[in-house]
Amino acid sequence: DVKKYQYIDLWTPIGFFKSLFFNGWNPVVPWIGLFFWGMYLGIYLFEENGKRESIFIFSIVGFIILFFISQFPKITSTIHPIVMGAHILKDSFFSVNQLPPLPLYYFLSIFFANILLISMLYIGEQIQNSKCIDSLVIMGRYSHTIYIFHIYIGIFICLFRLGFPISEADFFEKWGKESIEFMWCFTIFSFIIFFIMSNILSKYFKLGPLEYLVKKFSEKSNQS
Repeated sequence: DVKKYQYIDLWTPIGFFKSLFFNGWNPVVPWIGLFFWGMYLGIYLFEENGKRESIFIFSIVGFIILFFISQFPKITSTIHPIVMGAHILKDSFFSVNQLPPLPLYYFLSIFFANILLISMLYIGEQIQNSKCIDSLVIMGRYSHTIYIFHIYIGIFICLFRLGFPISEADFFEKWGKESIEFMWCFTIFSFIIFFIMSNILSKYFKLGPLEYLVKKFSEKSNQS
C-alpha cells in the first residue's frame, strides 16, 4: 500500500545511503539528471542561442503524451508491470508524494520545468523594465541562502513541535498530511516573506551570506 510506504532501517548507514541515493525524497539518482539537464538547457538557451520555441513545443507534446499514458493502467502496467504498477503511478504523479521517483514522474518533471522556465523567460522579457522584476532580481541574489534557510528552519520547527529525538511514526503522525491547498498557501506566504526580507537586506548587503561565501571561495579558487 503506497499510502503506508515507509523506509526500512532509515537511521542505519545502509538505510541512509539507500535513501540518499535511490529511494528517498529527491534522491541523487535520478535527480542528478535534472541538475545536468539544467546546465545543458542554460548553455543551449543563453550561450548557443538555441531555439527555445522548439524545446517549449517538444516539452508540451511530451508532457501531454506522458500524462495521457499515466491515465491508463493497462498501458503503464505493460511498460513495467512491477515497478510501474498503475496504483503507484496514479497516486504519485501529481501529488506531493515523490516516493519513489518513478520514470514517468521524472520525465514529466523535466517537461514541466522546461515549460515553466521558458514561459518565465518570455514573460520576463516583456516586463523586464518594471520595478517588480528589479525586486525579483534582488531576491535572486539571495536564492541560495533562502533555499538552505527554509530547509533548516523547517527542520527546527518540526523538532520544536515534536521534541527530539523523534521516530518516523511520531513525525508522520503530525506531519505529511497537509492538503494541497495548505501547501499552496504556505508556499505563497513563504515567498512573500522571503521577497520582503531580501529587498530589505539588499539595502545593506549586496549578496546573501551564502552567496558571499561562494563568491569568495570561487575567487580564491580562480587565483590559485
